[in-house]
Amino acid sequence: MPYCLAATSLVTLILFLLARIYRTFPGDQGALLQFQSLQSGWLDASAVAVSALGWDLVVLGTVLGFGLFLVLLGRRADALMVVLSLIPMLIGEELKEVIERPRPDYLLAGPVPTTFSFPSGHSVYAFLFGGILIYLAGKLTINPNIRRWLQAGLVLVILAEGA
Repeated sequence: MPYCLAATSLVTLILFLLARIYRTFPGDQGALLQFQSLQSGWLDASAVAVSALGWDLVVLGTVLGFGLFLVLLGRRADALMVVLSLIPMLIGEELKEVIERPRPDYLLAGPVPTTFSFPSGHSVYAFLFGGILIYLAGKLTINPNIRRWLQAGLVLVILAEGA
């Protein structure tokens, strides 16, 4: 297990360094154009609406509200874990300033972002929120089969969000 953590940390560090050095990765432009070919009125409106969930005030209110809800349920340790998830979110935002990877030239929908592109806020949020949901599903779901399917589904959602 320690080797797995060390290998994951090393791969992450290498990706961060490559993102700092190179403006784009191989395949970035092709993937961007492929996603843009899916544009439509209802899909663009949906993308803007879903992106609003990542606005700083929405995230802060949601995290603090969910943390308070868990405190009221008597789950103080879980509430602490939820509130502490704000720390990696802040670290992700600061890493954007360090890495300074520019955003792609083409935008799908919505206002022009003013921050850098890497690490992706969507990926950071999906990883943190999905991780918390996987943990809570393990603690709160009694049936082991339902728990495994739920956790596996959440892992797939996290991977899809980060892709």
